[in-house]
Amino acid sequence: MTRHIAILQARLGSTRFPRKVLEPLDGVPMLQWVVDRVRQAARVDEVVVATSTAAGDDPLHAWCVSHGVACHRGSESDVLARFVSALAEVAADAEGVIRVNCDNPFVDPAAIDQLIDADRDELDYLSFALSGGRPVMLSAVSFYTEWIRGETLRRASRVIQDPHLREHVTLGIYQQPETYRVAFMPVPAFADDPDLRLTVDHPEDLELLRQVLAAAGGSLKSASAAEIAAAVTADPRWAQWMRQANQRSPKA
Repeated sequence: MTRHIAILQARLGSTRFPRKVLEPLDGVPMLQWVVDRVRQAARVDEVVVATSTAAGDDPLHAWCVSHGVACHRGSESDVLARFVSALAEVAADAEGVIRVNCDNPFVDPAAIDQLIDADRDELDYLSFALSGGRPVMLSAVSFYTEWIRGETLRRASRVIQDPHLREHVTLGIYQQPETYRVAFMPVPAFADDPDLRLTVDHPEDLELLRQVLAAAGGSLKSASAAEIAAAVTADPRWAQWMRQANQRSPKA
């Protein structure tokens, strides 16, 4: 029986960087990086890309089909409903859902396994936080994901009405600890850096990661989060660029 499903949220209609998940990174689309790294997580039973039914996302769906990646199509704007329908279609019996943003090519499989292996019996939601308590999902670190109980996801979809909260899937869950049982684990010291920026919001973000990969002299596709953080902070110019990029475009 499938116990944990990773749902990879992706679309091509980004206003800041259209089609970014299909842009090449070290010779393959960025989406391939995300799929491959999530599949390295030993505790994930099923991986599915969740995109929209909009015609603009047809190429994304076609890529998934041609590469043997499960793909579910749902609402373009109501992403919470899209997740619930993906769960119903692919793994209705799953205990938990790992939510992954596909603009994070360096998502950490070890952190995914850590979420699933944690003591979650009394929880609806589990993720990571930076020092000071800020959830990493509101940062640009990009290594980390979220675990949500399958039944909690369905319950949230029934009661949350605010379109903004539904677009951001879990925001209405972890910001309501009086309603949902929520917990956060601290990130390791190497990731607790407000300037670290590995998410891809703009073309310049992707270009920086391409430079990091070229300088590393080989693919980091199987590297640990600590190794990737070391590579991306190795050059002071990259650190300065990330700091300035975060000031220009903070993660909301």
